Amino acid sequence: MASSIYLPLGPVLHSSADDLEAANWVLLWVVLVRIPAKQWVRTPQELWKQYLSENDAGSNLDGKKVIHVDILHWGPPITSIRRRFRPGEAMLPFAALLSQLFTIADRATREVESLLEKDAESSGPSASTIMEILRRHYNEWLEIISNPTVVLPDRW
Repeated sequence: MASSIYLPLGPVLHSSADDLEAANWVLLWVVLVRIPAKQWVRTPQELWKQYLSENDAGSNLDGKKVIHVDILHWGPPITSIRRRFRPGEAMLPFAALLSQLFTIADRATREVESLLEKDAESSGPSASTIMEILRRHYNEWLEIISNPTVVLPDRW
């Protein structure tokens, strides 16, 4: 359910909500490496590949924070996205899908963290309470990822 991982800054709580986010990073990486690099020139996604390829954990994490904020700004409609956050043309077919998936993972993380903080003085929330919250978010994530109305390009 939740475990503590040691990072240089100290212990960090890890829960199943983090696994949703990890799946999102894998999907994003697949998109970034499958589309030819020349299509990323002078787009934010050109930098994203560099951030995600970074060997230094701190730089990688800083890059993920930037990417995460950008993707959360991709809510519909895409045309209303400010220039700084706007995805490159090659990313447009994936923008709505990634925005939805990252939003679900973000919401799951915030909900679990809020529950843990609220119940910090007591014995904490029950495992079944946390699992029910996460089950709801996992089901929503799976529904979106398997939804045939999500249209991806034929060739990429």
